Amino acid sequence: MSKLPLAAVLLILTLASAACGSPEPAPAPPPPVESSAPSSAPAAAGLPPAADGTNLEACRDGACQVSVTGSAQTVVNGRPTKITVRDGRAQITMSDSSNNRISSGLRPGNTTTMVSSGHKLVIRLVAARGDTAVVQFSAN
Repeated sequence: MSKLPLAAVLLILTLASAACGSPEPAPAPPPPVESSAPSSAPAAAGLPPAADGTNLEACRDGACQVSVTGSAQTVVNGRPTKITVRDGRAQITMSDSSNNRISSGLRPGNTTTMVSSGHKLVIRLVAARGDTAVVQFSAN
């Protein structure tokens, strides 16, 4: 019978015990990221949906109802227009071809009429909450 050196016996025992152990389970993959939001921007919580969503291009002809968050610039009835929403209020500023500006602040339910170079525009703040509002424009 052959005698194995003590170091060889310890090495064999170590390798045998390592082979018998169960491996650590792999962590589960993270769940897929899903968004419940539709591809078009949803109405802010508590606000009615805007007829034209967030499509500011719909305002070019002077008739639209859009949802705005924060601030946005667009052209309404041929006039450069800036809409700023903060703390449930909206500030509407229009410029004419001479860069004269008309501005009006609105609270939900308020309506204002702006007249510039013969162009009359009725603006209504349909609803607002925080920094999001539904604004309606109609050229008369």
